[in-house]
Amino acid sequence: MVILEEKISPDKKHKIVSFQMDLGAFDYSRVYWVIIPTNFDKSVPLDDYIIPDGYKAVDWNSKDEVIVEKWSPYYYRDVEVELRTGDKLNGVIVEIKQ
Repeated sequence: MVILEEKISPDKKHKIVSFQMDLGAFDYSRVYWVIIPTNFDKSVPLDDYIIPDGYKAVDWNSKDEVIVEKWSPYYYRDVEVELRTGDKLNGVIVEIKQ
């Protein structure tokens, strides 16, 4: 895994991590975004924390809410998810960026 960026929430309880998988000779995978607790156990798989396809985490607002925006292309979309401002994602309230 190659971490591209980490952004810690203002209250320092969560962080946004963007990363790619190093596929060796095949280069790198698409970018993934996760919202995890800052004290996250690195031995735990990130699968349950990945933001749904079609969205990416951008930043934090002053209320410790994650700012999320629509993102494309949509890779591997098994299930279509529609996030709205006020929804909870990985224990954090979502603000959809217009």
